[in-house]
Amino acid sequence: ESGRTVREIEVPCLTLAELMAPYADIDVHWLKIDVEGYETAVLQGWTSAVRPWVVVVESTVPLTQVASHREWEGLVLAHGYAFAYFDGLNRFYIRVDHEELRPAFAHGPSVFDRFALSGTATSTYASRLRIEDEARHRAEELKREADASELRARDASQRTDAALRHIAAMEATISWRVTAPLRWLSRQRNAASERGARSLRAAAALAVRAIVSVARRSGLYSKIAPWLRSRYPRLWQRAKRVAIAAPAGASRDSNRHYVALFATRRWVPRTTRDATIVGVAEIERLLEVEIQQRRNL
Repeated sequence: ESGRTVREIEVPCLTLAELMAPYADIDVHWLKIDVEGYETAVLQGWTSAVRPWVVVVESTVPLTQVASHREWEGLVLAHGYAFAYFDGLNRFYIRVDHEELRPAFAHGPSVFDRFALSGTATSTYASRLRIEDEARHRAEELKREADASELRARDASQRTDAALRHIAAMEATISWRVTAPLRWLSRQRNAASERGARSLRAAAALAVRAIVSVARRSGLYSKIAPWLRSRYPRLWQRAKRVAIAAPAGASRDSNRHYVALFATRRWVPRTTRDATIVGVAEIERLLEVEIQQRRNL
């Protein structure tokens, strides 16, 4: 009638009396009968003296909520049982000499019973609990990942700030300013490999002259030159050759242009026309101020 396919098979069967026989000397606490409509036949075979404390019998027509207990309930009561509870599918009976169990059946299972599902149940409620549990674990995992990412980002930000402070302190030193033309020259060398060696030598000559000019005016030349000449004679001779090799068109303004550029905090090469020329006197003043500040440290 329900559209299901029925396949009949034969299996060995026992009566309820035969099933209970091995437990004649044991106090049985629980008996559950779920035989899909054959409750009457099973209970008619209960001729054993074994009487469990609680008997639970499925009491609806299979796959419906239609009650079926009227057909067989008398057989249960005749063995000395009293009805205690119905959960919508099963009827619970208590042996009459164990009425102390009745308060436990006063209400259905609830959260106050502190029960826990096994996790393998197939009910909708158990499935929902599994889904909620998985979602909670996933949310906790994502939160841990987010916290770890935030810590990494914070650490990276702190390291970046420290690096910027270090760069700022380095750029504020005299050595950084004095060597600015050399750094510019290195960049020019990499960028102008196709422009030929002549323009490179001209730029080198102007850079060296700029360094010498600032050193002379700041009073550092008389201290550095003897030391450099004695300690690094080959470098000294090479610097002299580069300075002498200045192009014929190089003028005093060209020297001032390079001197002005490296005296700023950052070395940014630009044409003489676009550059803001800072006078040599201003450069000397800046150097003297910084030297005095370093002496006061």
